[in-house]
Amino acid sequence: MKILCFLLCLCLNNVLGEYCYYRRGENSSYLDCEYLDADEAIEGISLIHLEYNTTIPIVKNNLLSRFTNLKTLFLTAANIQKIDSDAFRNQSLEMIDLYHNKLETIENGTFRNQSELKYLDLSYNMFKNITNTTFSGLISLEWLSLNSNQLKSIESSTFNETPKLKALFLRFNLIETINADTFKKLANLETLDLCANFLTTIPIGLFSGQAQLNTLMLQFNHLESLPNNTFDSNTELTWLDISNNRISVLPEELFIHTNNLEILRVNNNNITEFNATVLLSHTPMLREFHFYNNAMEDEGSI
Repeated sequence: MKILCFLLCLCLNNVLGEYCYYRRGENSSYLDCEYLDADEAIEGISLIHLEYNTTIPIVKNNLLSRFTNLKTLFLTAANIQKIDSDAFRNQSLEMIDLYHNKLETIENGTFRNQSELKYLDLSYNMFKNITNTTFSGLISLEWLSLNSNQLKSIESSTFNETPKLKALFLRFNLIETINADTFKKLANLETLDLCANFLTTIPIGLFSGQAQLNTLMLQFNHLESLPNNTFDSNTELTWLDISNNRISVLPEELFIHTNNLEILRVNNNNITEFNATVLLSHTPMLREFHFYNNAMEDEGSI
């Protein structure tokens, strides 16, 4: 809800300049924008939204240079393959949407001047690696999506420069391993989505720095077990989904510190050991418990 309110307010506050079209000249390329106010100068435009089916092979460093008041930028489904490292140098952006392009890398320094950026969507691209310099400069970033890329691993220092991040989406990737320190600097994280990857284990301490975490999505991975202290630091956790994995045992003290848990999904696993009485004693706020399609159902008890 907080994210939706943020986006709504952002869009309502950025009403100068709406749709723009990418034009390629003989010697250069430029944006041709339709003004909501015909008398408004280019310098006054704060929102650019490119139409779908645009093809921009490279976002060059002069493409946006005239739009010095630009705050919101949608370059959605534009077949972008590369962004020059100086492409955003003249702006102080608050929102960048690069959804559904063909990006494989982000050059070092691309976001170095974007200290006001709060929202960044890089989902449905072709990223295989994210380094510790990819997000350098994004000290105010609160919402980040890397959904539906080709990431296989996440370096431990990848998010060190995004300390204000509240929502991180990594679903539908190829992630097999995550370092225990990967989320160490994300003390403000509230939502973490790791759904639909290839994780087989959760490193001890992976979520130890996330005291504000309330939503954690781990479904559709290859998890076989969870350490007893996996969620010890997540006292604000209200929604946990570990369904559709290969988990066989739920340790009795797994939820001992998650007293605010309201929704728990463990369905479609191989659970054969589980003490429901102990679980309920630790989760007094629980209102939804999904347990179907587990081995214990055949035994007729929990």
